[in-house]
Amino acid sequence: MNELSPTFRLAQALFDGDANQARACFGETISLDGPYTGKVTSLTGLGWAAGAWPALFRTTRGTKLQLRGETSADGRIVSEILVSATSHDGDPIQLPLAMMGEYGEDARLREARFYFCEKPLTGELRPRLTSFFSMDPPVSTPEDYPDVNARYIGNQIKWNIPGILEQFGEEPYIERGLDRLEGIEALGEFYKFVIIPDMPVRVVKNTGTYDGRTFILEWSSARIPTASGLAAYERHADGRLKAVRMYDNSPWPCD
Repeated sequence: MNELSPTFRLAQALFDGDANQARACFGETISLDGPYTGKVTSLTGLGWAAGAWPALFRTTRGTKLQLRGETSADGRIVSEILVSATSHDGDPIQLPLAMMGEYGEDARLREARFYFCEKPLTGELRPRLTSFFSMDPPVSTPEDYPDVNARYIGNQIKWNIPGILEQFGEEPYIERGLDRLEGIEALGEFYKFVIIPDMPVRVVKNTGTYDGRTFILEWSSARIPTASGLAAYERHADGRLKAVRMYDNSPWPCD
């Protein structure tokens, strides 16, 4: 799919404040879930979301979105987008946002979920309740992931930071919101911060979308229901990781 994909069109309609165009992206039912809006399942709720959307994201109505890339497989599509917005300090920013959609045979959406890091807009990292809440969520294992991601999560489970870093290729980077770490040395310091020895890694794989190049993971924590997000794992042609783009409110060393 291209920039006329239903997820990109939905995002643009919301930033245009156009409830009718947003409704046209869905099929028979409406389901939009994410920070600020909560879960929207009615035309009235979608109208409110569209009307409030530009102000919620500290941007002007009709701002044109920049499409970074899309990943589509198995009836799901994710649009990674940059939004021209204003930070909580009043500075112009390019805010990364991911719009995930599940669609039917008519290419219209059945469900849509959006993810981003709130810190650039609010100065805070607020909890995000997972859209896939369960009293007893299944913890994922390496067998649940494709290719390099299986080795990546396998080394996370073992608290093996050198093993994690071996999964990255040349010029790797990790990104969350406006924060970006580049190079193996910086990534090593990052994983020393997030990997806690003897603390079990209990990640729930809610959905996985893989087109052979980028793996999109909608995840949540089996321990903390207010820890959830979306991550895009892009790989090099040799199969190693090129980038990890995180759309969540998880703490970073710089926070």
